[in-house]
Amino acid sequence: MSSPFTSEHVQEWKSFGPRLKGKPANEEERLAAVDRKGKCTAMKKRLAEEISSPDWTEKKIEKELDRLALEANKNASINRPSYLDAPSGTRDFYPPDLFVRNWLFGKFKEVAAEFGFVEYDAPVLEHVELYERKAGEEIVDQMYNFVDKEGDHVTLRPEMTPTLARLVLNQTNLSTGEVAVEGGLPLKWFSIPQCWRFETTQRGRKREHYQWNMDMVGVEHVHAEVELLAAASSFFRKCQIGPDVVGIKVNSRKVLEALLAKYGVSKQDKDKDGGDLFSKACVIIDKLDKIGACAVKEELAKIGISEESSLAILKALDAPSIEALAEIVIDDDGSSSASEAIAEVQRLFSLAKDYGFDDYLIFDASVVRGLAYYTGIVWEAFDRRGELRAIMGGGRYDRLLELYGGKACANIPCVGFGFGDCVIMELLNDLNLVPRFTGSGVDYVVCAYNQDLYGKAAWIASQLRASGKKVDLMPTPKKKVANSFKHADVSGARRMVFVAPDEVERSVVRIKDLRSKDPTTGEAIQVDVPLNELHTVDQRIQSVMEKAPAVFDLAAWKSTYLEKGKTSSAAVMDDFWSTFDKKNWSIWKAVYDYPDDNEDLESTKIIVTDFMEKTKSLSDSCFGVMQIYSSLEIEGLWLVRGEDPELLFGTNEDTSWFTWSQLGPDPSDQVKSAVAELWTPTDSPNNKEIADMQIFT
Repeated sequence: MSSPFTSEHVQEWKSFGPRLKGKPANEEERLAAVDRKGKCTAMKKRLAEEISSPDWTEKKIEKELDRLALEANKNASINRPSYLDAPSGTRDFYPPDLFVRNWLFGKFKEVAAEFGFVEYDAPVLEHVELYERKAGEEIVDQMYNFVDKEGDHVTLRPEMTPTLARLVLNQTNLSTGEVAVEGGLPLKWFSIPQCWRFETTQRGRKREHYQWNMDMVGVEHVHAEVELLAAASSFFRKCQIGPDVVGIKVNSRKVLEALLAKYGVSKQDKDKDGGDLFSKACVIIDKLDKIGACAVKEELAKIGISEESSLAILKALDAPSIEALAEIVIDDDGSSSASEAIAEVQRLFSLAKDYGFDDYLIFDASVVRGLAYYTGIVWEAFDRRGELRAIMGGGRYDRLLELYGGKACANIPCVGFGFGDCVIMELLNDLNLVPRFTGSGVDYVVCAYNQDLYGKAAWIASQLRASGKKVDLMPTPKKKVANSFKHADVSGARRMVFVAPDEVERSVVRIKDLRSKDPTTGEAIQVDVPLNELHTVDQRIQSVMEKAPAVFDLAAWKSTYLEKGKTSSAAVMDDFWSTFDKKNWSIWKAVYDYPDDNEDLESTKIIVTDFMEKTKSLSDSCFGVMQIYSSLEIEGLWLVRGEDPELLFGTNEDTSWFTWSQLGPDPSDQVKSAVAELWTPTDSPNNKEIADMQIFT
């Protein structure tokens, strides 16, 4: 489990001062300790609420911060070089972190496959011109760009959509606009690229991130948007994120275009610097949630939009429904170009209801999406709690291929979305929906007893790998066998293969299943497998698991020990324990001859003590009751094993030969009933050759 605490958390913890060792020597030290305790307690409670995970109790938070503070002090003392840290805004993925990332990517890929999308990829290095061709893009100023050694101006890709356009155009006849791909249009492609932007880092935003891109090329109507929104909603459901937690705001750039045109901002207008006025206005309006209406009005004024128009636009963007917005943008005679766009949005909501994901969707006229290439319906997923920035966003960009490929490519419609990994992981962690991953995910750990057997261990590992198993071959044998098994357990391996000389000499290897129990012993299953039959391990272990628990056969046991001529109680007891499986038993009764008249109570105690030692590993809920009759008089020896496994010795010479008090405090009705049934007053208390033993579980 990776630590959720940052260097800022550690610094804050360290600022409270060192923990006082021992009792305070004076009033000043006492007050300092009280002050430190108060600050530490407040910080622990705050972090526990922020993390909101049962894995991080206040006690665990304190221990982890103490550990990190100690580690920071050690590093500080050796002047730890800064180049050991990941560059600002980037992340290292240690194995536990990568397990989680792969799990998330697996969900992305699972949904993509279910919806019929195929994966593609491209170099992380792209031409700067690909992004500079788009006017009004804030993204251009955030690129990690440079001139390479051949003089080309390149950049680490800040996003994937222009790359997708480049790939599609490379399969397109630029003079006719015909896309010559196998199977023809539409294309349904997805990718999970790493993207780079030099921007201010904050929660859910890094300078590098991975982004799940889903795009459809060649569908000119709203069915493409519906399919992509259905895929996004399916992902949320698979991660147990319902519409009560996440919503998807939907709007249309066509509707926004009609709205701005109504108030004097058309797509043909230029700002005072000759730039695209409409695109710049869209970028500003997209910041409405972040900077507020007043700031948006000021920004619009800077590009030449009047205060009157700005106020009217902002009022329209507050429309509660698509129907309400329609009343504003559609002309009285119904001839507005916005009519088609309004109908398109209404069609999307209707199909979403048919599809079954309309509970995620809401109409929001203020959703614009900052990228200038969007031309139609746009959407943005958001955290209904209001704690995180946009989770994902997308829309239609029908003119992007024309921008790069020319007018012949104007009729290649495209729709897609981008879904970053940073924000969704923040949300999943907040909701405790990230599964816990432990170990390395291997099936087997193979360990040689010594260096001489390493070659044989390597051969065994190769055979297991050839059968499709994941195998960790330990390069250096542990000095202690127990440490080898501990390594296998910590790594999460299911089975341990210990290559030892005795087994190898018999051409077998012992394999221990660390996750399954033998039903007859309660211990981990162990099987000796011939070296030429390693492919049969699963069947051999399965056969052990299917065995029924052993049942003690009293008659067979009694016959066996009598035939062997056992003559002493100790010998009988040893023989009994050699044949009885003490790990899997419910109720058993053993009756054996008690031949020696001179056996005294002390020797009997020795036998009983031995019995108790052998049952120490049994469940604390077990009760053991034994009565032994000795010569001439009734001497009852009872022992009870409850939560406190101690021997209770006592004698009773009364003719009613047992009392419940000797069974311990308030024994269960089950025990009372079983003892009463077994030992009735008709039993002869003077039979010195009978000893009865009864165990209850």
